[in-house]
Amino acid sequence: MKNSIFLTVLLGLFLVSTAIADPGDTLWTRTYGGSFPDVGKCVQQTSDGGYILAGWTMSFGAGNYDFWLLKTNANGDTLWTRTYGGESYDYGYSVQQTTDGGYIIAGYTKSFGAGNYDFWLLKTDANGDTLWTRTYGGSEIDYSHSVQQTADGGYIITGYTKSFGAGSYDVWLLKLAGDVVGVDGPVFETSLPASASLSRCYPNPFNVGTVIEYQVPEASEVRLEVYNILGEKVATLVNSQQQAGYRSVTWEDSEAASGIYFYKLSAGDYTETRRMMLVK
Repeated sequence: MKNSIFLTVLLGLFLVSTAIADPGDTLWTRTYGGSFPDVGKCVQQTSDGGYILAGWTMSFGAGNYDFWLLKTNANGDTLWTRTYGGESYDYGYSVQQTTDGGYIIAGYTKSFGAGNYDFWLLKTDANGDTLWTRTYGGSEIDYSHSVQQTADGGYIITGYTKSFGAGSYDVWLLKLAGDVVGVDGPVFETSLPASASLSRCYPNPFNVGTVIEYQVPEASEVRLEVYNILGEKVATLVNSQQQAGYRSVTWEDSEAASGIYFYKLSAGDYTETRRMMLVK
């Protein structure tokens, strides 16, 4: 009887030991993508035990390549995906979950910005919806490859630049304030906005696309529309119920002619209109 108990315990220990994978053993694999090239460049485990992946895609999105953000559960099953970009080339290289549960993504873009390629920083909420974006760079090539949120709530972003520095290419390090909207621009406070407002778009004038930022202090029915110089509506960028906070929207229209346009924000009792210029 004692021998049989001993053998049973020994067999049980053997079964438990064989169920434990050795370090480096494959537990599962997943593939994501379509019929065209799709590239993953960065992955991080998220606070819910799942994963967030960043890279770029040609299978989905608006242009040649677009930023691709993909959220999975702990088993690698897709929960949601988002693409960000314009008509040209946009490459996502780095992603980190931020303290507010959203994500900060860095890479570089030819669709937006001042030069050939520019650093592109994009902040999203927990669902991958864009809160704001920023480009940094000059007239030459500027590639961003990594971003981290810092202890003060800001961001540190690095890559390399041909626009600035001493040589052909130089390392470029940018320290950004908490929830920043530009290197030298205003800082978004982490608290809720005190009032609704509509910011000047950037760049302005523009020839591909322009970014429009606004803020609402409380949950509101928000409309953001674009009109031509004749007062004809040419685009509705936002038409939804939104929570209080800061938002960023990109307007680009390959069919639009050069000229003066107006963008109008309506949120609750607040209405404001600003001017922008498209130059092709």
